[in-house]
Amino acid sequence: MDRTGDQSICAVTMALILENTGEYSKALEKWQQLKTEEGCYKTVQILRKSQIIDDKIVFKYLEWVLIKMPEVGLSLFLERDQQNFKSSEGSSQKSGPQDEKTQKGGVIYDLTHKQILDYLERIEKQQFPKDELNLTSQKEETWAKVFHYRERYLEYIIKSSQDNKMEQNEKYQTELAELYIENMFRIQEKDQKGEILLPHLVNPIRDKLDFFLEKNTSYNVDKLLELIEDSWMFEEKIILLIKKKRYEDAVEMFVENEQHEEAEKFCIERPVLESTTLMTILW
Repeated sequence: MDRTGDQSICAVTMALILENTGEYSKALEKWQQLKTEEGCYKTVQILRKSQIIDDKIVFKYLEWVLIKMPEVGLSLFLERDQQNFKSSEGSSQKSGPQDEKTQKGGVIYDLTHKQILDYLERIEKQQFPKDELNLTSQKEETWAKVFHYRERYLEYIIKSSQDNKMEQNEKYQTELAELYIENMFRIQEKDQKGEILLPHLVNPIRDKLDFFLEKNTSYNVDKLLELIEDSWMFEEKIILLIKKKRYEDAVEMFVENEQHEEAEKFCIERPVLESTTLMTILW
């Protein structure tokens, strides 16, 4: 007889009994000990209940789920916000999910975006070694295992607010762009100009950032310009300069990086610049 298997079945049975009898903390403890995929789903299901009124319970028992099955763990927050968006349709408030408490049930609905992001940041940091990643092989190995919790959460709430045609939040758009930039600087240091050493890691993030900067308008341009100043991210600097209508500075950036055709095209597309900026900078 497989005693280990029998013990596991007994533990699962006990966890289910505890949940069905309303002893949620003990059920969560049992699922945490088992650390099974079923336990991940059951933990999220329990944490959604209106009877869970202590945020410490959420943060304690969700952590192992986020590590084992990140998308399942994040669904606790994402589906909460989805309900918030739906409930706000047709209301006079148009600024998206708010940081105020909603009083819709359990404590999960009382958590602010800041509380969630701070918590996810702590989980995220556990994935990185304490020492700086200097070797290329170390960066590749670590990056393959990393899940970007905050990035995923912010992408969701920004997209959801856009889909629901709600006013965009500058704070969250800026924070998401900062995360993209900081993640790239983790792979290729800010002052390490020239060739991108790990393009297969940098380029997917860079593409997301460039698309985000082009598409959106609610982020803090000055803050992002300061973050990438004196770095290898000249293309992103050009996008931001254009957003600020600093066209001459944008043209200078093209020229400094020997992108003369792009500079000429840029000026031709903006006739007001063609006779002045093009002549003075290009020549």
